[in-house]
Parts: sequence; C-alpha cells; structure tokens
Amino acid sequence: MDKQEHPRGIPDADFECLFTPDGEVIVALHGYGRAFHQLLHGHLNLMSPYNLALEAVDRVGLHFDEAQEQAGHCQWMFKKHGSCIREHRKDLPEIRDWVWTPPKSKGNAS
Repeated sequence: MDKQEHPRGIPDADFECLFTPDGEVIVALHGYGRAFHQLLHGHLNLMSPYNLALEAVDRVGLHFDEAQEQAGHCQWMFKKHGSCIREHRKDLPEIRDWVWTPPKSKGNAS
C-alpha cells in the first residue's frame, strides 16, 4: 500500500505478516470503526451489498422463483464493483452515493 493512499495504512508486507497473503480475514467491531479503516484501508474489502444479497439469495433460494436471476445479477455487480475498487480505490457510485429511502406505507401510496 502506498502511504499516499492512506497515511496510517498498514504496508502490504506488514499486513501479510499479520494475516497471511491468501487467508480469509473477518473483522467484527463494536467501536473504533475509523481506526480499523485507517489501518486496514485497501486490504479488506470483500464484503459488499452484493455479497450480502448473494448470501440472502442462497439462504432463501428454494423459496424464491427469481433466485438464480438475482444471484447472477449480484455476481456480475460484485465483479464490476471489485474492478472499480481496484482501479479507482472507490466504491461504485450507486453504492457510495446510496441513501436510505424508507418504504411507503400501504395506506400512503401516493
């Protein structure tokens, strides 16, 4: 990792020494999210909304008629998202700029 990407980020060699270059690393945190981001920026990013959607489709696939179509879309978007991150070190705009919109209530379908 280049120090210009993130001044406090762990260099690649140190990261590989701690976590190995090909092992899975899962980080669950209760706090200090910013500190984790600063240290691990550019190293851990294999969890996207598309991974979560694929997990959901996998778990309910037998009960969801369009599961295969949805899974294919998520796999395609995950690849597209990964390419964007590798090339630009940023999420896709539809992820980066996403804002929660609460669903309309059934009684207020205007």
